[in-house]
Amino acid sequence: MCWRGDKIKVKVRGRKARARLFIFRRLPLLLLTLVLGACGGPLPPPDSYNLAEAKDNLGQGNHWYERGCYREAERFYLGGLEAARLSDNVLLIIRAQNSLGTAALASGDHNAAASYLEQALNLASAHPQQPELEKVLGNLGALAFKLGRNADAHDFWIKASETAEEKDLSAAPYYCDLARLYLAEGRKEEFSAMVYKAMAATNESEAFSRADALNLAGREAMGDNDLAKAEELLREALELDQKTENTTGLAQDTEALGLLMVKLE
Repeated sequence: MCWRGDKIKVKVRGRKARARLFIFRRLPLLLLTLVLGACGGPLPPPDSYNLAEAKDNLGQGNHWYERGCYREAERFYLGGLEAARLSDNVLLIIRAQNSLGTAALASGDHNAAASYLEQALNLASAHPQQPELEKVLGNLGALAFKLGRNADAHDFWIKASETAEEKDLSAAPYYCDLARLYLAEGRKEEFSAMVYKAMAATNESEAFSRADALNLAGREAMGDNDLAKAEELLREALELDQKTENTTGLAQDTEALGLLMVKLE
């Protein structure tokens, strides 16, 4: 069999006759139909322009946020929020508002952070499925902690962890937040218990939370004067944060390792 443009020429051995089989120019569409039939049904319709634009902007914003470029992240998050509203997608509206609150918090604009997070909280709480609610509560806890309102931070993080557990999601990020709060307040027993809880709740697929838990476990070992274990845990946290380019985690790991080096001298 040999291909000749839009047709196949078949030579039948032992016979002088030749059969010419013509192929439709829409062969790719026919093949696609066969593939879809084999997969059990048609593909879902493509996203609308505004929905696709919202997802793209939020993804770009996350890219810049993870690299510490918070103003650039904010620019994309604002674009994502506008497109999410135009597409009338509640989940993405909440996600954009929460992301804007996170970026504002990271850049030190606490008033803007409070405004965006309050909007996200109101919208998520009113929705039957409460999408992204645990993340919004977690960020409100971070804002309260930044402002020195530890009791409020504690309540937000407890509620965030409970909401995550109710949805069968990982509560590890909020365990880490609570552990950091206990460490700051010198509540050693509660700190140790929460670090253990955070370590037990994370796995290799949760690189950010796993690195955070390892960092806290390293600090705990340092407090117990188990310096060899502390170094092992902190270097493992550092390696994970380097892989994910987590600038916040890298700063925390570097700080903890610096304290450890002082102890080792």
